[in-house]
Amino acid sequence: MRSLRSGLPASLLTGVVTVGSLLLAAPASHAADTPLRDLAAAEGKVMGTAVTGSKLTGTYGEIAGREFNWLTPGNAMKWGSVEPSRGTYNWAEADGIVDFAETHGQRVRGHTLLWHQQNPGWLTSVARCTGVTVWGFTDSDSWIPDTFPGQGAATPYDENHPPKPAYHAIAEALGGTTTPPPTGACTAVYSVTSQWSTGYTGQVRIACSGASLSSWKANWTFGAGQRITQAWNANCTQSGTAVSCANAPYNGSVPDGGSVTFGFNGSWSGSNPVPVVTLG
Repeated sequence: MRSLRSGLPASLLTGVVTVGSLLLAAPASHAADTPLRDLAAAEGKVMGTAVTGSKLTGTYGEIAGREFNWLTPGNAMKWGSVEPSRGTYNWAEADGIVDFAETHGQRVRGHTLLWHQQNPGWLTSVARCTGVTVWGFTDSDSWIPDTFPGQGAATPYDENHPPKPAYHAIAEALGGTTTPPPTGACTAVYSVTSQWSTGYTGQVRIACSGASLSSWKANWTFGAGQRITQAWNANCTQSGTAVSCANAPYNGSVPDGGSVTFGFNGSWSGSNPVPVVTLG
């Protein structure tokens, strides 16, 4: 064997040494790649990941610290984790994630605090509600009609400020009594969704409760010389101050409990009061 090794050509020995060096050097080459966080930063972005605090050690922790500059706690900051027993708090895992992030120059992004599958067990037997906040209280505050036409708006009042079914539901949930809203009727409500120096965008929402429509026509009279310049989801005509908008071929049906919305652009000067809309 010794004579065989000594008899090997020098070029073959060199090739073996070179291949061995490449195999040994491969992991080091991979480790020298530009981290994802640096590549993202060069594009003006961040690279984040959700993490579990107990895993931020060893190779997992090395990768998490090297490749990412934004951490999101997977479960450590959910209510069930930080207050497993009423009045008893456990911030150990959450603090560990924050400490790790500070050490590695990372930011911590919050996660869902309340999740129906991970609330503390004691919560179901305790009345903890201390207040109710609604995100805007009229339909003019809601983005739902523009984003999901025909789905209504989950607010207590409509654009003209009469209470909606949501208002009565809130009142009853708080132990009050209310006069139920009228049924068997369809209504149309006009609102201004945006306005600028000489123009504006408006919409009319037609909703039915206890009744339905197979077609509709909304009528109103402008009080300050406004003019409609363009309409969508309705066929609108204007004569003087009188406006009439009829359904398009595809949205004439309004079921009981449903609604449709059409919009328009208009011009105004001086003032832009909201007219009362009637259905004809």
